[in-house]
Amino acid sequence: MKIFGHQLDYAAKVFDAHRRPVDCGADDTELKQRLSLAQGYSRVVMQILVSLIILAGCFAILWLSDDQSLQKGSFGLMGTVIGYWLR
Repeated sequence: MKIFGHQLDYAAKVFDAHRRPVDCGADDTELKQRLSLAQGYSRVVMQILVSLIILAGCFAILWLSDDQSLQKGSFGLMGTVIGYWLR
């Protein structure tokens, strides 16, 4: 399954490796690849949580603030988070 963006593709592979066990007839390379991806599970989950918290803060600033400089900073931060996931 091809997903747009390298980081999103990596996150999808990590979640897939975490939830699906390795077949009994799998070779060593597949086993090692799935093990390394499954070990990155907590890192990917934390990246997603931090990104969601930052985006929620940005939307709160946009919704509640009338200050143009804060809104510009919020848009910049949102663009950085979205760009990170689409790289």
